[in-house]
Amino acid sequence: MGFSNVIAISEHLTIDSISIHRVPGQHGTGHISELMGTSSGYILRTFNEPTLYITGDTIFYEKIKATLNKYKPDIIIAFGGSAQFAQGDPITLTPEDILNIHYSVPQAKIICVHMDAINHCRTTKDNLKEFLSSTLENSENCNSFLIPDDGEIIEIR
Repeated sequence: MGFSNVIAISEHLTIDSISIHRVPGQHGTGHISELMGTSSGYILRTFNEPTLYITGDTIFYEKIKATLNKYKPDIIIAFGGSAQFAQGDPITLTPEDILNIHYSVPQAKIICVHMDAINHCRTTKDNLKEFLSSTLENSENCNSFLIPDDGEIIEIR
């Protein structure tokens, strides 16, 4: 078994009609970010379909905002969880970061993942749900977010 055709994406790759753009991420701040190394997200586009952004392991920072402004994704898979070591700041998106993504592209559907699975994640699915419902002014904004249960299949049309 295994993979038979692995292709590294340095910047951009097109497979059939699907365009894949590698975009920057930042896996923490300061010295932790340096130790964590390069982080990437991916934009997937094709004709007559929503644009998908997979954040990868990152925090919200200026290059994420630039990616959101440039590509204006319709669907975002956001790696949340506020993963954090004993020292330093979070290395993945916090609830506040996810809210900043929403404010940057309010039309996007944000699927929040990467919680309740790794022991150094400080934000649980329940924490995030509570944060969003207490922070957002109306249920319409809350409908912009999906926080799937483990194993749940999400279909967006």
